[in-house]
Amino acid sequence: MLEAIVDRLEEDKAVLKIARQSLVVPLESLPDETGEGTVLYLSFSAEPAATEDKNALAKAVLNEILKQNDP
Repeated sequence: MLEAIVDRLEEDKAVLKIARQSLVVPLESLPDETGEGTVLYLSFSAEPAATEDKNALAKAVLNEILKQNDP
């Protein structure tokens, strides 16, 4: 897991500090008790089905663009 610290809150966003980098995330995606100085642990997971769907959509859009530009 990756550790992040909430650096500050800005309107409906939180600025997280992660290994000297900043990441801005919607405040609604964080726990209710999140405030400045809160330590958060981030984890990531891959979603193969969603990846395939996005790739298929990108391919379809590209094919449509290429079709329109075909003489």
